[in-house]
Amino acid sequence: MTTVTARNLITDSMKLLGLLVKGDSPADDEIEDGLYRLNDIISTWSLESLLINARVTESFPLTGGQLQYTIGPGGNFDTTRPTAIISMFYRVANLDYPVYKLTDEAYALQIGMKNIQNPFPEYYNYTLGWPLGTLKFWPVPSSTNSIYILSEKTISGFTTLDTVVDLPPGWARALRYALALEMAPEYGKDAMQTAQVIKATADEAKGMIKAENLRNRPLDYIPSDLNQRYSILTDRGY
Repeated sequence: MTTVTARNLITDSMKLLGLLVKGDSPADDEIEDGLYRLNDIISTWSLESLLINARVTESFPLTGGQLQYTIGPGGNFDTTRPTAIISMFYRVANLDYPVYKLTDEAYALQIGMKNIQNPFPEYYNYTLGWPLGTLKFWPVPSSTNSIYILSEKTISGFTTLDTVVDLPPGWARALRYALALEMAPEYGKDAMQTAQVIKATADEAKGMIKAENLRNRPLDYIPSDLNQRYSILTDRGY
């Protein structure tokens, strides 16, 4: 994974075009135009099934006594719906404490008294619904502290210039060169040798992502452990 922001990508793309040198920053109108073009590239690539599943860490306030929360556009946690939650923690006095994952089966069968409350949760269960996912906590948090969630989600664009995103291998390079190529005509670079080199690199980087996507497409399979049960005490199946 490569950690980037939209501002990083736009600045690096302008450096590729020779518009900036080390230490320079784009002007406000240039950075806004770059953000528009970057999101346009991501939107266009999505039509080719080139979807970015990036990792993002976000924090959301809890409501004391509330057992479950919807997550997604317009939900209790208003953000892009995660395709998977990687990890979760809460923070007390600058110390982070993990919240452990429970499967649907474990939450349903092994948590008898689901309404027990505690200032902080120990476990969470995530159900991937549409258009909103659902998070359940146990014990039910009685405090109004924030929960921190590292999730993987399909990125349809950068909502802000400085949101930190972990991109899969190869994506930062592909976006950087594609954005430079997109911006080149506006700065009179389309007929220059630099733009030809950028185009070749952009095509190569995008081609590598396409090849990786094809290689990683899942095959249908039947799990061998359909009857396996899960214990929250051992964190293992049995």
